[in-house]
Amino acid sequence: MLLQLLTDPPLLFCDEPTTGLDSHNASTVVEKLRQLASRGKTIICSIHQPASDTLSYFHKVILMACGRVAFQGTLSQGHTFFSE
Repeated sequence: MLLQLLTDPPLLFCDEPTTGLDSHNASTVVEKLRQLASRGKTIICSIHQPASDTLSYFHKVILMACGRVAFQGTLSQGHTFFSE
């Protein structure tokens, strides 16, 4: 997969970048976005029901239910929060 950005924006907002992709390709897209983030870009994504391996690429998540924030934090914090 080749991704070219004509300009070098510090922020990318990706609205459902995995829609229509199988789980392998969705994971590949999110992995590439994480690589961009590791180089200093801020990446914001909206993703509906990601597979667990895809979800594991995210540093921080905001989980929403009925239009309201249900949780905000890291995945490990989320695991603790929902376990309690």
